[in-house]
Amino acid sequence: MEQQIKHKTLQGILESLRQEAPERYKRYSLSQSNLKSHVYSLCYIHLYLKVRHGLVDFNQREILSLMVQMMVASMRIISMKRLKEFISYNLNIEIIIRISQKKRSALMN
Repeated sequence: MEQQIKHKTLQGILESLRQEAPERYKRYSLSQSNLKSHVYSLCYIHLYLKVRHGLVDFNQREILSLMVQMMVASMRIISMKRLKEFISYNLNIEIIIRISQKKRSALMN
């Protein structure tokens, strides 16, 4: 019984993440061509990025999600540890870019 509650809770969270997707992202729509399990697997990556790394913007998560999927598809990432390192590395680059942009705009004002 407790497992069912946990599963329903996770399904609800994944569904809310799925609904965050803008209309133009057809791969997040539940249709005949998109299996629910596949759509939820995409949302699971978003859940990880949102909770573990604090990325609230859907588009930022989607970019990293696509990169992760490409890496996994090309079999360059063979362990969860390497996947986490890859995500952390890309987030650090993004943070550095944001800080430099803020400094640049502060200097111009």
